[in-house]
Amino acid sequence: MIMKRKLTKILASLLCVVMIITVAPVSGFVGIEIPWLSDLFKIEASAASYYSGTCGENLSWSFNPITGALKITGTGEMTNWSSYTSVPWSLRVFSIKSINIGDSVTSIGDLAFYYCIRVKNITIPDSVTSIGDYAFDGCESLKSVTIPDSVTSIGNSAFKYCKSLTSVTIPDSVTSIGDDAFRYCTNLTSVTIPDSVTSIGNRVFSYCGSLTKITVDTNNKYYLNDEYGVLFNKDKTTLIQYPGGNTRTTYVIPDSVTSIGNYAFAWCDLLTSVTIGNSVTSIGKYAFGD
Repeated sequence: MIMKRKLTKILASLLCVVMIITVAPVSGFVGIEIPWLSDLFKIEASAASYYSGTCGENLSWSFNPITGALKITGTGEMTNWSSYTSVPWSLRVFSIKSINIGDSVTSIGDLAFYYCIRVKNITIPDSVTSIGDYAFDGCESLKSVTIPDSVTSIGNSAFKYCKSLTSVTIPDSVTSIGDDAFRYCTNLTSVTIPDSVTSIGNRVFSYCGSLTKITVDTNNKYYLNDEYGVLFNKDKTTLIQYPGGNTRTTYVIPDSVTSIGNYAFAWCDLLTSVTIGNSVTSIGKYAFGD
């Protein structure tokens, strides 16, 4: 109780000093030194520098704890981090509300924005050519992301657990989509894959329970989809992904199919029956998971 009273008195005194300073003319304080106040400003300045640093050979970052804005500036590639704890702003991920990536940044590093759970929107500048592994993994509030035509590769688990994403349009420049890239994006309803994509990893859309259709550009030489939006390789010998939110409750696998990919039917809650023909010789891991 005594300590509480002392603390109250100290805070009251501090408030009085602040009020006097803000009301009185600045000229009235010329030449007056207040040691503890000076030390306080030094601490604030030190804290400000603590929220900034480098994130690439020619890139810098700064974080405003008041607005929650993380800003990346400079020219060139971002660092690829090997663990999320080595990302310089890792202790601030739960406080980051917005991310501003400069126009001269050429890549988004591995684990760069891992579990920035409060970020809702992100615009990637035209200068970026690659999105690293786990770059936005766990950004569960992310509702929209603009991927520019400059991006050629989307890394493994790049947007995994982005539960608020509802649609993704992959630009014509992208040639590869890594493993688990959109896995567990539970509100994703539609995906369009352009003709430029030559490589799609494992489990890319697995556990996307709201996904109703995967659309593949008709000019794509490597992949195709049938009338129900099921993703196949071009020869239709491998069934890669059946959209989890597809409204069909029954599905007959075409006779051309010889293998069913990993997690192909994962989280297909509405599916009640599947007919597998004699042509199928292999069924991947967790093909009918959940």
